[in-house]
Order: sequence, then structure tokens, then C-alpha cells
Amino acid sequence: MAVEIRYVVVRAGRETMTFTDKKTADAYDRKLEAVDRLCELMAGASVKVDEDTLDALAMHLADHAVDVVQCLKGLRPAGKQPAKKTSPTTSSDQPVPMDRAG
Repeated sequence: MAVEIRYVVVRAGRETMTFTDKKTADAYDRKLEAVDRLCELMAGASVKVDEDTLDALAMHLADHAVDVVQCLKGLRPAGKQPAKKTSPTTSSDQPVPMDRAG
């Protein structure tokens, strides 16, 4: 008799996929968690879509995460200023405490 180990990914109470490799099952589970977060984010948009379409869009974005990150690279949230780049300070740039001023 052979023994098989299977990893079942469950989403919303339903089995979505079965894997024989734990690493692959964990990766798929992480993707589904990202899909859930994307659905929550997009649910707050002014454009309303049905739940199935929203889920399909989120799955597509998760499948193409590298491309999405590349597309969004360099964007800042509205109203936020970019961080100012400062050069390293030297000892002469440091303020001198009043009790040591001379």
C-alpha cells in the first residue's frame, strides 16, 4: 500500500487546489492571501464590479505581481512629499551644546 501526502488549499470553506509539494502549496496560499487583500483594496474603489469579476481581476494582478510592481514603481500617494535626500553630516555640521560653546 502506498501512502501519499497531499496539501489542500482551502479558501472560503472550499478546497481550491491540491498539491503534493508543501512549498508549492504554501506559495499558492500566499497568492490567495494577496488576492484577498487586493479584493479588499479594490472593493473601496468608486467603480463597482461584481464579486466574481473583482476576484478574477485580483487573481490576474497577483499572477502578474512583478509587472504590476514595475508599472507602479516611482509613484507616491497623493499629498505626500518625497523624502529629502541629505548628505552625511560632518562633525562641523553638528550643533554645539550651549554649555560647551566657547
